[in-house]
Amino acid sequence: MAKFQQIKGFEGLSVVLVVTGRESLSELNEAALNYADETMANSANHVASQWPVIEKNEIRTEQIGWIEIGVVDTEYTISHLNLDRKPLDSSWNAREFYLGKYE
Repeated sequence: MAKFQQIKGFEGLSVVLVVTGRESLSELNEAALNYADETMANSANHVASQWPVIEKNEIRTEQIGWIEIGVVDTEYTISHLNLDRKPLDSSWNAREFYLGKYE
């Protein structure tokens, strides 16, 4: 289950999107929209924020990309970015997607 949480060690104490690598794109987008509803309800139009995406499993915790949530005309926009913060398409395999296989 994808969820936003605080994790130490990624840019200090940072809020990140934690994934296990088994989530669907729609599950990630749902987690992002829920987080936006909780934290960005009063954001100005055409404002976007980025958070690290962390893959966490029993072996390691590693940053695999970024997620950007923005506000355009009171609607939320979601963009998935690789480690270089370049936009990705809508193909989906969590690890390969964020590491840039689909660029």
